[in-house]
Amino acid sequence: MSDAKYFSSRSKHEVDDFIIALNSNDISKKIEAMKAVNTHLTIGKDVQDQKLFDEVVRNFETSNIELKKLFFAYMIQLAPINPQLVLTAVAALAEDTSHSSPFIRSLALRTLGYINDKGVMEHLSEPLEECLSDENPFVRKTACLVCMRIAQIDPTKGDIMTARLKEMLKDDNAIVIASAAEGIVRIRSDWVPTKQFATLIIQALEECSEWGQVVLLESVSRYFHQISSMSEAEDVATRISSRLQHRNSSVVLKTCQALGVLLKKFNLKAKDDLLSQMAAALVTFLSGSHEIAFVALKSIKLLQQTFPGFISRYLRLFLTSFKEPFYLKAAKLECLSLMADNNVYQKVLLEFEQAASSVDRTFANIAINCIGKVALQDELFCDFAVNLLLNLVRDNQSVFTAILRNCTLILRRYPGKYDALIGALFESAFDVEWDTECKTLIAWIAGEYGGLITEIDEILEFLTDGFDLDSPTLQLEILTAVVKNFLRFPHLQPLCQDIITRSTNQIDLNLRDKAFFYWRLIAESTEIAKKVVLAYKPIIKVSDAHVAPLISRLGCVSTVTESIRVAQSIKLEEKVCIVREPRVVYEERGATISAIISREERTVTIELTLNGLPIVQLNSCKLNSNPFGLQIDKVELGKTTVVTLVGGGDRKFHEDPRMNGNLQMALVFEKGNVFFTVPVWLFDVFWEEKITQSEFAGRWSSLGVEKTVFLSGIDKSFVKKLQSNSFYKIFARDDLAWFYGGVSDELSVAAEFQFKGQMARVVVKCQNAIMLTHFLNHLCLLTNCRPISETVFHSDEPESPKPVAAPRPSATPVSPVVSSPVVKNVAPVIYPTAEPAATSQKKKSSPMDLLDML
Repeated sequence: MSDAKYFSSRSKHEVDDFIIALNSNDISKKIEAMKAVNTHLTIGKDVQDQKLFDEVVRNFETSNIELKKLFFAYMIQLAPINPQLVLTAVAALAEDTSHSSPFIRSLALRTLGYINDKGVMEHLSEPLEECLSDENPFVRKTACLVCMRIAQIDPTKGDIMTARLKEMLKDDNAIVIASAAEGIVRIRSDWVPTKQFATLIIQALEECSEWGQVVLLESVSRYFHQISSMSEAEDVATRISSRLQHRNSSVVLKTCQALGVLLKKFNLKAKDDLLSQMAAALVTFLSGSHEIAFVALKSIKLLQQTFPGFISRYLRLFLTSFKEPFYLKAAKLECLSLMADNNVYQKVLLEFEQAASSVDRTFANIAINCIGKVALQDELFCDFAVNLLLNLVRDNQSVFTAILRNCTLILRRYPGKYDALIGALFESAFDVEWDTECKTLIAWIAGEYGGLITEIDEILEFLTDGFDLDSPTLQLEILTAVVKNFLRFPHLQPLCQDIITRSTNQIDLNLRDKAFFYWRLIAESTEIAKKVVLAYKPIIKVSDAHVAPLISRLGCVSTVTESIRVAQSIKLEEKVCIVREPRVVYEERGATISAIISREERTVTIELTLNGLPIVQLNSCKLNSNPFGLQIDKVELGKTTVVTLVGGGDRKFHEDPRMNGNLQMALVFEKGNVFFTVPVWLFDVFWEEKITQSEFAGRWSSLGVEKTVFLSGIDKSFVKKLQSNSFYKIFARDDLAWFYGGVSDELSVAAEFQFKGQMARVVVKCQNAIMLTHFLNHLCLLTNCRPISETVFHSDEPESPKPVAAPRPSATPVSPVVSSPVVKNVAPVIYPTAEPAATSQKKKSSPMDLLDML
């Protein structure tokens, strides 16, 4: 019967059954039991029973190889979970490292290496030395890998293990050499072999397995960077180039990686010969499985970028077929775009034109991008490419955005040569529906080439229609286009004034900063503004600088993603949090109920610990309507009753505001009910929703109730405390912060904090005034702040200088919150100015004073 039966459900007394089976004299029963135990460990079931473990150790001396393998597999799986338990069996494992069977010796040593505890070192050192000099190469190979594990467990032994592995590179067995090289690379990622070691590694290639050849090729390629003479490079290339004929794709790719490093040392003729061999080897994988073909195409693309003409003779193999999957056809098009030269560029571009007519818009967009890449490579190809793009505009308007994107690059690459292209694009632009990217590109063209467009006034009016609803990126481009055309055509001053004013009232900080920059620049001098805003832009250039580092990573994930992971040192911020302790919520006649509240995403959990109550008579749990709109989702009854709450229920507020922070609950027993109240720390039931600044602006305007208060006692941990209590930071800097959070979709809170030393002006908006007051009270308790009056907040504030005059409408735009050299200490722009709190500041205030103050 198949071993799949062990993954099916079993009885509740499995561990006892396993122990009984291991106690029997029947080897087959023991094998069946150990297979089931290993299966349970694999799927995550708990079989870490001490009695079972002791029984396994007692059976370690069996002579049955299959059972012995199962015991080792059990130890290897248990070691990462419970290393202390496995550590008690070290003596039995160490004894097996001297077993007569090399297979058992190897398994015993490998199992010892999996115990992730420094306590195993004293038991491992002597067996390791014996295995490193064992007569069997399989045992020596395992010992090399265990050296790597020891360095990972105890990094202080890294240098010792590296020195020991370097000695193993002189072994006479190829697989041992490969394991030693693998261990050194894992321990010392920056290790570069010497010429002596590189020679030993190359000699071992012929006798090694496929896995070993991949490891050895990757290791020896590190040395190739140090080769200076062409004769040595040719000699090494000759010895490893035979690997290009291997049937394994990984071996071929690693060989190409090594040769790619050596190619820099060759003269032109030798380089062409070697490139021909590499190309012939790689194209054979295009007819294999789609996945291998995809990786081969990515490698071919990198080599073609580094060595132009590398694959040109195999052009026909890169023509797409409708039977191929999308990702394979896209990779072929990318390779084709690099194969265009003076002889075949027309054929390549026609292939792209055919692909651009596909009903798959994503594939068509990739084909159009490839046309643009060919056009940018050489001015000789550009005329033909531009004609194709114009034909596609007339025949296939569904891909107009992609065409427009590539045309903007062509205009930047060849300034002044294809200005006629602008008129053709705008003739077709009004026949298609504009998405956000299309509108952004049109705004860029209108700003850069407005002097060449006769209908520029109508286009700008069309672009600015619905300006307040556009995305920040589009708004930035429209603002720039309007200002540039105003500097060219002064009669557009009213439109320019309107857009600058509306931009200063937007929430996006970049847009507001840019609008005020233009405003002040124009107010200073229009001539200076023309020199700055209409300055000449340099010609864009096509660069493949990112490709060179990737050649040494052929066959790796970096080849597919075309990026290199850069190791970064990440400094973890200190997390400020408040520890919640169980709180007694009911106490009568010796019976008590304690509660603790926690939250995970949008689910609130209340753990009720019952003492002195008849648990067996407990039937259910009830929750009264509450201000948070929480309702019971499920209940797990018992001595520790777990109540799971979700939002969406009816919201009910108490007449006494101080009661709105509580949950009224009841436990239903057979002979009566127990009623109690659970006080709620508001931030315990907050859920964190990550939204953008634009979404924050929309939600801010939809919240109806607003309060403005002034707080004192702000310290450096203020923002961290809010973040660690599920209040999501939208934006923060030294003088300003925006936060958003809530209990449910129907009950959320948005807040702006303007900091001034140890004081802050807090503007809060919510759907409900009672909940808003509740939030402010808990905010003071969380941050240890106290309310102050507005007079105290502004007492030492200098008078703000008046902004300079600017060409704008009569309504002065509201100043932004961001600081600038002209406007300082100004009001926020996204909400109306709040009335100051009409209460006097007491000499000593507490957080509870906030209720009276509001």
